[in-house]
Amino acid sequence: MVTSAFADDCHIPVSDVIIMDMNQKRDLLTRSIKSRGVLKIFYQGGFRVIEPCILGINLEGKISLLAYQVSGHSRSGIPQGWKHVPLSEIRHIKEPGYVFYRERPGLMKQLDKFSTIMEGN
Repeated sequence: MVTSAFADDCHIPVSDVIIMDMNQKRDLLTRSIKSRGVLKIFYQGGFRVIEPCILGINLEGKISLLAYQVSGHSRSGIPQGWKHVPLSEIRHIKEPGYVFYRERPGLMKQLDKFSTIMEGN
């Protein structure tokens, strides 16, 4: 299996490492929010498995994703819970091919961090 320096640390084949521009990321996230598709993203130094819920403009004026992290890397030391992820900081997105069904508690408390909701519940 051939790997890149980026993929080497993550044990991902080069063929699975896709560089996306902002529009491609936004389109994929919008589609995943609508279909409730689980995603694996590379963000802040590691991979995370997330359930994407809201895509919007945060209070700083940046496009941001609100997702429930199920597992994976965490700089805060809390690998599960609500995460606000600036779209510009997502380095890789992979669709594992499965969906989530359950609503996570605390979603409504997270919405006050958005000035505009572009997609989501």
